[in-house]
Amino acid sequence: RLVETAQQEARQRIVLCDLNWVRLVQFRIALAQFFDHPCTHHHLDELTSVAIEHAPGFRSTALLFVGWLAAQLSWKKIAGSRDSLGFEKQDGDETRAINVSVSERPGAPLGSVTARSESAEFRVEQKPDADLLEVSFGRSGGRHMEQVLPASKGDDLSLLQEELMRGGP
Repeated sequence: RLVETAQQEARQRIVLCDLNWVRLVQFRIALAQFFDHPCTHHHLDELTSVAIEHAPGFRSTALLFVGWLAAQLSWKKIAGSRDSLGFEKQDGDETRAINVSVSERPGAPLGSVTARSESAEFRVEQKPDADLLEVSFGRSGGRHMEQVLPASKGDDLSLLQEELMRGGP
C-alpha cells in the first residue's frame, strides 16, 4: 500500500533496490580505503584469504560482499560449499588461490570482514548495536593502525533514509 501510494504521489517510476546491497556501502568503503594509496596496491594481489561473519538471516548480505570483492579483484570462482568459497586469480603465468570463509554469528547483519595476505591483515568489524565500524590494519611483525568509521544502522528505515540522502535510486 505504501509503495503504491508513493508511486502515485511521485508520478514517476520507482526503482526498487536490494537493502542488503545498501547495507554494504559503509563496509565496502571501509575495506576499499585500505588500498587508496598506491603503496598498498600490492596487497590486493597478495590476498590469500577472506573471512566474513554475518548475523543469522543475513547470509545473502555476506555473499553480496563476496561477489563485490571478487568482481573488483577479478577473482574466478573455482569451488564452493556452504561455509567456504574457493577463488583463483591469474597473475601472468602464475595462479593464486584465495579462500573465502562465510560464517554465522549473532550481531550486526555483517559483523566483520577480515582479509589477509602473507604479510598483512585488514579488518572491518561492526559490534552489535554500534553505529561505528572498527577498522584495523596490521603488518606481520610491523606497524598496526586502528580507526573508526561510520556504519549503517542496519534497520530498513535507516537504510532507506541513507540511500535517499545519497541521491540513490
